[in-house]
Amino acid sequence: MSTFILNQISRLAPKIHNRVRSPWKQAILENCDEEDIQTIELGMQDADDQCRELAYSKFNPVRYVARMMATILLQPSDRVQAMQVPEMVNERLQAVLLSEDKAALSGLAANRSLTVGYLRKVGARLQELGDDIGVWSARKTIEEVQKTQVPEAPEEADSEVEVTLGQRSGSMLDLRHQRIRFAVSLITIIEHAQYRFETLIEGSKPRFIADNGSKAFGTDIELVEGLGKGSVWLDPDGRARFSCEIVENNPSLELVRSHLDIIVRKIVAYLSRDWEITEDPLSEPYLPRLRAVHKHWKLEIEAHIIPRVDNTFDTSLNIQAFR
Repeated sequence: MSTFILNQISRLAPKIHNRVRSPWKQAILENCDEEDIQTIELGMQDADDQCRELAYSKFNPVRYVARMMATILLQPSDRVQAMQVPEMVNERLQAVLLSEDKAALSGLAANRSLTVGYLRKVGARLQELGDDIGVWSARKTIEEVQKTQVPEAPEEADSEVEVTLGQRSGSMLDLRHQRIRFAVSLITIIEHAQYRFETLIEGSKPRFIADNGSKAFGTDIELVEGLGKGSVWLDPDGRARFSCEIVENNPSLELVRSHLDIIVRKIVAYLSRDWEITEDPLSEPYLPRLRAVHKHWKLEIEAHIIPRVDNTFDTSLNIQAFR
């Protein structure tokens, strides 16, 4: 079956899941990615072992938490509910670790979005259950993850994975975790951009009006910790954009460029396949290091380096709604 047809089925999967035969469900899950949250959730609850294994292998807890929280945070009255999302995911992952569900555990053993610490616990649990293939899969995944993930600092490992086989307690995810904060902020900005930031600045007054008539409104959203909160700009030509600094000011262009590369990789990791992404790692100042366009939502994300008069360099991220 063609990838196009499977893509169309994946989009309908949440609606038709319970009426689809297991082989079709497996094909759908094999074709979906981490963005297909509803499809993966249904697969995690499926009675078919292969479906559960596939779903758990694609479940990215950090991305799931970020997207769920960002969606809920659009409704101010539901902030308490949003804060409960990480604990809900923690409980689900802990329940699997305590269970005898070899299919779900085997899926987690192959899941490259998990930390090395948690993968070790999954491998140990599979060893307890006598699943040698699952143990081998966990070890293989750990080797692959160690090549790409930044090594965990002791305090980060403690907050992110505190599960032990003798005392299975603690959290897989911490709301304070930097990756979750970044993802929640990014997705929240994108969600607001779809409504031209009207819900974000409703009732507020501009803190600055430029000579050309552009109005700047302050926000409470800080994308990169320590670099200040972003602003929403409404331009006379009708453009609405969110702008913020994403790399600390520095006199070394190469250092700023390397730090910008890290932030760009983070941003791209959270964009779905519907975005048209263009990157230029060696872009000159003012020229786009990253440009991502979502034609259906009419949104553009652009990041570039800005030279300053004191011979230092800044960076700017703009998320713009266009007509």
